[in-house]
Amino acid sequence: QPVPHAYDIFKRFAKVFDQTYTRFLDLQKAEAQAREAEIQLALERVRARSLAMQQTSELQEVVNEVAQQLMQMKIDMDGGVTIIINDEVGKDLPMWGAAGAANYVQEATVPYLDIPIISRMKSAIKKRVSFLIERYTKEEKDEFMQHLFRHHPWDKLSHERKQELLSREGGYCRSISISRNTSIAIINHHGREFSEADNNILKRFGNVLEQSYTRFLDLQRAEAQYKIIQIENERKTRELEEARELQLAMLPKEIPHLKDFEIAVYMKTATEVGGDYYDFSFMNNGSLNIAIGDATGHGMKAGTMVTMIKSLFTANSGAEEITSFFSSTNEAIKNSNLKRMMIAFAMVNIYGNRLKVINAAMPPVYYYKNGERKILELGGHNLPLGAMNKSKYTTDEIELKRGDVILMLSDGFPELQNHIKEQYGYERLVNTFLQVGNGSAEEILNTFKDESYRWANGKELDDDISFVVVKLKKE
Repeated sequence: QPVPHAYDIFKRFAKVFDQTYTRFLDLQKAEAQAREAEIQLALERVRARSLAMQQTSELQEVVNEVAQQLMQMKIDMDGGVTIIINDEVGKDLPMWGAAGAANYVQEATVPYLDIPIISRMKSAIKKRVSFLIERYTKEEKDEFMQHLFRHHPWDKLSHERKQELLSREGGYCRSISISRNTSIAIINHHGREFSEADNNILKRFGNVLEQSYTRFLDLQRAEAQYKIIQIENERKTRELEEARELQLAMLPKEIPHLKDFEIAVYMKTATEVGGDYYDFSFMNNGSLNIAIGDATGHGMKAGTMVTMIKSLFTANSGAEEITSFFSSTNEAIKNSNLKRMMIAFAMVNIYGNRLKVINAAMPPVYYYKNGERKILELGGHNLPLGAMNKSKYTTDEIELKRGDVILMLSDGFPELQNHIKEQYGYERLVNTFLQVGNGSAEEILNTFKDESYRWANGKELDDDISFVVVKLKKE
């Protein structure tokens, strides 16, 4: 058999080598893909931790995630990772750092010393140089390390650890990726520069760190805005509480005592400052005025109207006859230019056993006739105070007998809704009044209070609730 020609042997070896190199390229591509997947996973972990940040206090956790993921990238960096917030850089150099087997980054500050390892980094950060590669000699490195050993936390290192760091051969090499708000550096103590692949990874981590810090800044602004809102709300709450205390102070300190009458009152506001009001005054002839009102809406505007009606009632109700009081009060409110602010108002005057009633848009004044056990509605259909410049107010007059009861109230109770938005209603109110009208004034009042709690069943009030119960004693 003929011996193969040397050229043919060479061609066969070349073909095998080509196949081998193709295999090498496939492996290289697979390794590159695996490395890229590893990098992407690390970056996604940082992004996920950043997106999970709900408070600015969690920045430490995010920075730690950045450092830990970068340190797991198998980059030859025995000096570890340094992370800096650019705007915090002043004369000294605040930073987070982690090195070696550290599982958590630690906050520290590198005090200023006029040496290149510190001054160049500060200058690059202030100028926002996008990327920087630095190399220093062993002498420069040792000078920097000895400077650190004099300050916290490096002064806590053991003597043996300090000597080990100083005994390392080679210089100091650092790559720094600098963004608008943050900077991140990788360091080694053997003097060799990082590879292009290592620096590209650093740049990508620099980008994700900047994104994380942007999230932090958004949270910081949100927290600052929330704090402003909280302070404003606290201020408003204090003012409303002061207004509520003032309004409560305007209510009668005690109920008038009449020989033949029982009187009971109750008021619960839907907000800090309510729109309901009740009051008493004695006239020169010894008769008693009892008033109840309900200003438009509730809150501060309603509270203002209540303050005004209180002033007018205190100043004028004791001297003016009831009809005259309504006319002058209506004119005073209308002339005050309160726009659409009005107050529904009802008032009774008791003189002996004679009762005079004017009702300006309040719910009916209910009259329980004890002898007949029936209920009548008193008070005509008059406009609320402040509705029209000139209004005439009609009156009802009755003679009370022993055991008779007068019930005055605002519309908050009959319009009170339960959990299915059903109102208590005026018909149910009358039926309840019929059932308890034979009781004392306090017993009647307590029944309506209990009914309001039962009907609302824990639901917040939509409107103020007020009652005034007046009963002519049986004996």
